[in-house]
Amino acid sequence: MFQDTILPEETILAGVGIQAGRNSGSPENQLWYHFDLFNPRLHERNVVRLWGRFPDLSRNEESIEWDEILQGSGFVEMFLTSTPEKNKLNSMEYIQKG
Repeated sequence: MFQDTILPEETILAGVGIQAGRNSGSPENQLWYHFDLFNPRLHERNVVRLWGRFPDLSRNEESIEWDEILQGSGFVEMFLTSTPEKNKLNSMEYIQKG
């Protein structure tokens, strides 16, 4: 999946998901997706969950390319340069300690 990205070697997709309403403050009709990424050399061996708003599929979207979403969302840069403590958008969290 990560052949065309700038993610470092050894980065694996540990999970992906979609849910309605990310937390108690977001409307349930908003769809969110997340990617769980892991690299043993980054984030002190923690699995990192990166959140994003799902595209509006009512606008003639025929398909969803996960690789395009991952690259176009800024997740790669965030995974490489940020931490949940520094992330001001609250779109990054550790879900599993290494």
